[in-house]
Amino acid sequence: MRTSGSVAGRDPKAPIALALACALWGSSFLFAKVAFEELGPGHVLLYRFVLTAAFLVPILARGRVVPRRRDWPLFLLTGFLCVPATMLIQFEGLARTSVTSASLLIGTGTPLLAMAALVVERERLGRRGWTAVLLSCVGIVVMVGRPGEGGAWVGNLLVFLSMVVATAWILLSRRIVRRYAPTVASAWILTLGTVTLIPLVWLREGTPPIGLSHRAWGSLFVLAVACTVAAFLLWNWAVDRVPAGRAAPFLNLEPVVGAALGVTILGDPLGLTTVMGGTLILAAAGLASLPERVSQPEPKPPAQVTPILRDARAGYAVTGSRRTPRGARLSCLPRPGVPTNFPSSAASSPRTQTRVGAPTVSNPSNTL
Repeated sequence: MRTSGSVAGRDPKAPIALALACALWGSSFLFAKVAFEELGPGHVLLYRFVLTAAFLVPILARGRVVPRRRDWPLFLLTGFLCVPATMLIQFEGLARTSVTSASLLIGTGTPLLAMAALVVERERLGRRGWTAVLLSCVGIVVMVGRPGEGGAWVGNLLVFLSMVVATAWILLSRRIVRRYAPTVASAWILTLGTVTLIPLVWLREGTPPIGLSHRAWGSLFVLAVACTVAAFLLWNWAVDRVPAGRAAPFLNLEPVVGAALGVTILGDPLGLTTVMGGTLILAAAGLASLPERVSQPEPKPPAQVTPILRDARAGYAVTGSRRTPRGARLSCLPRPGVPTNFPSSAASSPRTQTRVGAPTVSNPSNTL
C-alpha cells in the first residue's frame, strides 16, 4: 500500500515515469501524421482506440471494478467528450496543419484548465494564472494568424477548439476520480469513449480499410500501445508517488517533444509566427503549472487567561502564588480585548472520501 506523502515523494522512478509518459503523448502527432498517408483521421482514431480497448478490457476484468449505476451517465458523457468529441476535432485539425504547430497549441490546455477551474469550481486564479491566460491568448492569435494567410489557420483553430473540449472532460473526470482509482477511471473512460466513437466513424467514413502497409500498421500500433495505454499507465502509476504540484510541470514536455519531432523528423518549417506564438504558449503553460504564492497571515497569539480562584463561600478571589483556600474552584477568565471564539478542532478536520478500487489516496491527476 502506498500513500501520497513524504515517503511517496522520494521514489526516484516516479519523475522518470512522468517524463516518459509526456514524451509518449508528445510523439502521438508524429505517428498520426504517418498513418494519415493511408487513412483518414476518423479511421486512424478508430484503429487507435479499438486496439487500446483490447488492452484495457483485460485490466478492467482483472480489477472487477464496475461503475455504480448512478455513475454510468457521467462515465458515458466523459468518455464521449474525451474520445470522439476531442480527438475527432483534434485529428481533423492535425490533418490540416503541421505537427509542430499542433503540438505547440496543445500547450494551451494548462491555462484553459486554470481558467475553467476559476469559472466552474471557483478556484482562485492568482497573478501568475492571469498572466498565463493572457500569454496563451496572444500566442493563439499569433499562431492561428489571419484567414488569408493559408489553410493552416483552420487546422490550428480546430486543434485549439479540441483543447477547449478537453478542458470540459477533464473537469468532469475530477468528479469520477474522487470515487474511483485513477487507473480504473481512465480505463473505463477510454473504453466507453471507444464504444461511442465506433458508430460515428462508421457513419462518417464507412468501413476502415484493412490492406495497409507495415508502416501504417506500425504507426497505429505505437499510437495505441505506447502513446495511449503505456502513457496513461505510467502517468497514473507515478502520480500516486509524487505530489500533484510536482507532476503538473511535466505536462509541458508534451508540446516540446511534439514540436521537436515535427522539425527534426518531418522537416516542419519554423516560421516567425510559429516561433513567437509557440514561445508565448509554452511560457503560459509553464506559468500556469507553477504553484501560486499565497502570503500567510501572521498567527495570532493564543488567548492569555488569568486563572482566578473563587472561594465559593467567602466570595473573594485569590490569584498568583497565593495558597488556594479549601473549597475554591478554578475559572479561566480572559483578559480584556482577547477574543474567545476560537473554532474547535472538529470543525476544521478534513472529510475523507472512499473511492471504489482505490486502496490508497491518489492525486486526482488523470491526463490521458
